[in-house]
Amino acid sequence: MESIEKSLSIKPLVDSKIFKAWILRRLNQIQESQKILENLLEESGISQQDLSSIFNIMGLNYADLNEIELALDCFRKS
Repeated sequence: MESIEKSLSIKPLVDSKIFKAWILRRLNQIQESQKILENLLEESGISQQDLSSIFNIMGLNYADLNEIELALDCFRKS
């Protein structure tokens, strides 16, 4: 039960961080977006759906930076 409550309490925070990373990406602030996403990967309790979103955005960021292999790796993980 504790793990469910913990997951529920961090979900809005994770969603807002993913959204912020997406907005920063759209504003062409790729490095800042990437930092947020990399920090999210270090957090525990992230759902598979959120991980998929994180890796997708990271893949797009890497593609924008012309880091094609890293982009492909992220897309595979998503």
